[in-house]
Amino acid sequence: MYIVSDYSELTRNSTNGQDLQDLLQQSAAQFQTLVANIPGAVYRCACDAAWTMTFLSAPIQEISGYQATDFINNRVRSFISIIHPQDRTRVQESIWQSAIAKQPYEIEYRIVRAEGRIAWVYDKGQAICNENGEILWLDGIILDITERKQTEEELRHTRAFLNSIVENLPLGVLIKDARELRVMYWNKASEELFGYSREEVLGKNDYDFLPKEQARQLRAKDRQVLTERKLSDIPEAPLITPHRGERIVHTKKVPLCDETGTPRYLLAICEDITERKQAEEALRESESHYRCIVETASEGVWMFDTESKTTFANNRMAQMLGYTVEEMLGRSLFEFMDEDSRQIVQNYLERRLQGIQERYDFKFRRQDGSALWAIVSATPILDAKGQFVGVLRMITDISERKRTEEALLESERQLRANNEQLKQTLAQLKQTQAQLIQNEKMVSLGQMVAGIAHEINNPV
Repeated sequence: MYIVSDYSELTRNSTNGQDLQDLLQQSAAQFQTLVANIPGAVYRCACDAAWTMTFLSAPIQEISGYQATDFINNRVRSFISIIHPQDRTRVQESIWQSAIAKQPYEIEYRIVRAEGRIAWVYDKGQAICNENGEILWLDGIILDITERKQTEEELRHTRAFLNSIVENLPLGVLIKDARELRVMYWNKASEELFGYSREEVLGKNDYDFLPKEQARQLRAKDRQVLTERKLSDIPEAPLITPHRGERIVHTKKVPLCDETGTPRYLLAICEDITERKQAEEALRESESHYRCIVETASEGVWMFDTESKTTFANNRMAQMLGYTVEEMLGRSLFEFMDEDSRQIVQNYLERRLQGIQERYDFKFRRQDGSALWAIVSATPILDAKGQFVGVLRMITDISERKRTEEALLESERQLRANNEQLKQTLAQLKQTQAQLIQNEKMVSLGQMVAGIAHEINNPV
């Protein structure tokens, strides 16, 4: 495209007036086409306080909501009047300084559109001077960058939001550059975990603030992760800190790669699991302690799920029933009793479902078919939500006591029978004695009567 730039060029390239007129029209048409295809408003204005426009292309209406003719020679309003009041001084000073220095200017600022909405524009131009260096006017272009600014603002909000999340995570988050493994990001939790502030570690490598051997191990692992280009999970590793001594840390490391797959950064997420490990160890010791108590207890410990299937039995429980622990696991409670006892147990189970704790005597059936009499202490097992999940039964063998009680009962029955027999014998003896006494009385009476008769018959 050829556009005439000045009058001397016109005179050099024209041979007559008609050619000059045609060339001017052609140049004007080309200029209009060029301006129309520029995605923004082209302007020429005076370098004055009002930015008096002498030329302003039509796209300014789409940008500002005002027609271009409104600004020509400040016919309706000056262009400076639509610049946001908080930006005017900054814009004027920046452009004026560039004009004085004969340098192009680039500046972003806000304008107030016709409907009152705020829009962002990008303004690029340059002062045009005469041969004496005097400023004649400003030529430039104005582009609407509102969407870009909104995107940038949303991006800033998103970054601030994500940064807030990472800063407040209860996990140490740190980022190193892939080349020299220098720390580039260090969140608040990292400060608390490692015992170093971000000012102390940013821009430094592990050797600058960690014990030499620990730094060597960390760097070796970092290099391995960057080489293999995959996530590395280190479940637990010791960490020597200056403020809390040795800690146990769970670390995950992953390379952050560019679009070509080349690692640029190393991301590490660290969790202090010292207290958890201590709690786990204490729990293991506690479980071992209580398991020892359970396994050596003189009572049977028997646990069931919601279907009354055995989930746990200690050795004593298995011994009482004549089974091994393995043989009991998974078997129903009902397999260890006779038919008559099952209905009784069903009634007990209903009370367990109601959360009732109970103690009672019960007869189980051993593997050999003999009876096991026991005191049962039954307690419902509830989960964290209070839902029924099973039953714990403590079993005390009272078979010997039952046998003693039955022997006593049998002895009492025998004693009562003997007593009754004795009573009957005594009654018979009394009856016999009475008969004997009566007989003796009759004999004595007979003797007396005989004596009297003798005396009568034989008087002296």
